[in-house]
Amino acid sequence: MIDTHCHFNFKEFGDKRRLLDATIISGVSRIINPSSSLVDSLESYNLSKEFENIYFTPGIHPESLLDLPNINLIEEHINDKKCVGIGEIGLDYHYFTNSQIHKFTNSQIEEIKKKQEELFIGQLEIAKKYNKAVIIHNRDSKDDLYDILKQYNLNGVIHCFSEDKEFAKKVLDLGFYISFTANITFKNVKDYMIEAIKYIPKDRLLCETDGPFLAPQEFRGKLNIPEYVKYVYLKICEIKNLDFKEFESQVDLNAKELFGI
Repeated sequence: MIDTHCHFNFKEFGDKRRLLDATIISGVSRIINPSSSLVDSLESYNLSKEFENIYFTPGIHPESLLDLPNINLIEEHINDKKCVGIGEIGLDYHYFTNSQIHKFTNSQIEEIKKKQEELFIGQLEIAKKYNKAVIIHNRDSKDDLYDILKQYNLNGVIHCFSEDKEFAKKVLDLGFYISFTANITFKNVKDYMIEAIKYIPKDRLLCETDGPFLAPQEFRGKLNIPEYVKYVYLKICEIKNLDFKEFESQVDLNAKELFGI
């Protein structure tokens, strides 16, 4: 198994060498450590140098707008053999589309959207320049996200997919892979997400933890460690009525083909 999205550099993981040893014993052979800021990009690069089984992707999350003036710094280690993409990048409208929490004026919302779009497009251009796969973050922004992505001929993955099969079809038609986390194991998982999983071909699926976040239902509220990616594999096998070993081989092949690992 391969955990294609785990923020392994985060301090929540503590003793990383000990945890990585346990992860490998559990059957997870590789971890891709995406970044959400310039600091993350450096930390994930350093981890990839320390541990053979960890790969990294530099990138700036849409909520890290203060990094925008320094966007080209993500190119610092982009030619390193352990750099397998750019990410996570994208758009995030959650905090001003959720009526229970947003405190922004309409003009502030438009300004934030403009800055996020600028940050997103700038990193897509870098991915295009270096022919790198992109790891895409989408939260309550699918229409604007798609309108931007369709302008680029890039390989990549929509990570932590939480949309319906209609949106899945649109991004599959762009050539993207789709990745699921253990939120599909939650008791309140949306029916339209299950239908999307049934629809997506197994040769276009990836699995991830998004650790330390989104631990499987059995471990809700606890640290989501890389070995828990198995629960994502198992749940998709259950939904699609697939043999685990066969699906494991296919998904790992998908990850190898997209990221070159």
